[in-house]
Amino acid sequence: MYGILGSVRFRQAKNKLALKSYDKALLLNPLDAISHLNKSLVLESLGRIDESLESINEGIGLNPVIPKAYLQRAGLYSKKSKYREAFEDYDHALSIDSKFVEAHNNKGALYSDLGRMREALSSYDKAIQIEPGSAHIHYNKALANASLGHFDEAIKGHEKALELDPTHGQAYHSLSNLTSLKPTNPLVANSLNLIADANMSNDSKVPFLFALGKIYEVAGDYDTSFSYLEKGNLNKNTLLSFNFQNYVHTLSLIHISEPTRRT
Repeated sequence: MYGILGSVRFRQAKNKLALKSYDKALLLNPLDAISHLNKSLVLESLGRIDESLESINEGIGLNPVIPKAYLQRAGLYSKKSKYREAFEDYDHALSIDSKFVEAHNNKGALYSDLGRMREALSSYDKAIQIEPGSAHIHYNKALANASLGHFDEAIKGHEKALELDPTHGQAYHSLSNLTSLKPTNPLVANSLNLIADANMSNDSKVPFLFALGKIYEVAGDYDTSFSYLEKGNLNKNTLLSFNFQNYVHTLSLIHISEPTRRT
């Protein structure tokens, strides 16, 4: 009962209450592996990484054949810069389930974080073979290709991600930095419809707004570009950073040097 209550509270973002529920569940049954694993998730969300590792180790010790447990622990090891242990856990998860797509993808992400892009591509390719319809994996692979200077492949990857998920703002933003999208491009029309959608969160609109700012800047329509960048900064989140003051300075120079700009 307490384990279920903990899960409900965790989904409600009541993390401290969730932790108390899992503690009660484990007090009644200290051999409950799932409660140990779930408690680890809560502790991680609270930033208590060492305690989270202790809890997940307890859970894995009680039930060593749950692939997601190794995926979870690999993420914790990465946060502590214990990369060798993280890779070992990804490999262990895959030894249990060779088609565990999240393990292939997350292993690729860790390779990317470490600058090992060719190995990252190999992991992403394995993930795509298992789940070809995942926009985010195609996006991750495109980022790795861009880092290697494989720009044509990167563009294709971002276009594939947007084909699979037209709301993937990060893929759209990355694509706008790799190729000169014109305002008449159908992708631009789609993004305009998305940012006008009242059901789309402001955070989700941010990458589209910044991308539109870039597109209209390249097109020479600086007033429209400025408008989208301003809206993006009003709604920005921590996923994308943009030096707005620097852009204002740059834009002022453009206005001076190009007084006949297109509006």
